[in-house]
Amino acid sequence: MRRYLGSLVLAAVVLVALWFLQQRDDAPPVPVQPSATSSAPTAAAPVPVPVTPTPAAATPTGTTSTSSSTPQAPAVNPVEPEGDPVDPTAPATARDEGQAKQFTAYAKAAEAFMADFARPAATVTEQQWWSKVSGHLSEQAVTAYEGTDPQNVPFTEVTGPATIVPSDAPSQLLAIARVPTDSGWYRVEMTTTADGIRITRASPESGGRR
Repeated sequence: MRRYLGSLVLAAVVLVALWFLQQRDDAPPVPVQPSATSSAPTAAAPVPVPVTPTPAAATPTGTTSTSSSTPQAPAVNPVEPEGDPVDPTAPATARDEGQAKQFTAYAKAAEAFMADFARPAATVTEQQWWSKVSGHLSEQAVTAYEGTDPQNVPFTEVTGPATIVPSDAPSQLLAIARVPTDSGWYRVEMTTTADGIRITRASPESGGRR
């Protein structure tokens, strides 16, 4: 009888143990909260690798080392300009007799204009002065010089003959004359129109008196 009871008790204990293990496996896992004092994992700092410097090539004393990758500019020898420099105040040289006569006509026209353009005496009215001056001017110059007060003209007389100076423009289109006055040199620009030689501009020459 005891033997049977012992077997029943052992079987009951085994059944209870199996049931307990089954209940434990079916239960959901309990999440684990991280500790407040824990910190995020930190990536390991890279370990510096020692670098052995490459010894520089020895440079002889008193010389300068130059990188071979830098191109060297070739030496440039100064080139002397050909011919003598042109003097902007030197008289122009006529190429033939016809141009020489043209230069003479331009010079006389410049002298005549400057003589009439000079500051007149106080007894000469502005209208009298302008009636003589305007006859020398081109249409564009008439518009530019109209209304000029003759008492503001710096010079009072022409002191010598005019000379024609070199110009890049053809002489039949533009000529430039230097005219001396008691206030310094003036440059007078002229052109040839259907009505003859006309003055397009007159201005003091830079550089002061001569």
